[in-house]
Amino acid sequence: MSEFYIALIVGLLLSLAVEEFFGISSGGVIVAGYLAMICDDLLSVGIVLLIALLTYLVVEFVLPRFILLFGKRKFVACILVGLVFKLLADFFVPTLPFATLAFRGIGVITPALIAHTTIKQGVHITIPAVLAVSYLTFGIVQLLMRVI
Repeated sequence: MSEFYIALIVGLLLSLAVEEFFGISSGGVIVAGYLAMICDDLLSVGIVLLIALLTYLVVEFVLPRFILLFGKRKFVACILVGLVFKLLADFFVPTLPFATLAFRGIGVITPALIAHTTIKQGVHITIPAVLAVSYLTFGIVQLLMRVI
């Protein structure tokens, strides 16, 4: 079993546990597993969080002035705005590890999921939860990879 699958499994379980026990979403169930794969690259983590924050700001404060956003519309807006910011990041910093073909789709969805969760919970809850669960996932995966 590859490190990616282990990270996804551990991330899913930890995200679910945090949401069930504390009522806090860590950005979406796949976010921790994906971010755990890049936790050793702070630039990549920072850019994912920056894209998520910019997406949140645009969808929450800019777009509603022009478009009525709610429910699925708001979620789709997060994905589309996140996609634009991810493409800009790929253009300006093309050597980022999360820009590789294998992670391209997840790299677009992850910031959108974080942004969408931030709209619901706020920055002060979502970002610490995302970082905590992602780095905990990273630590567990590293331990498991040494054992396996």
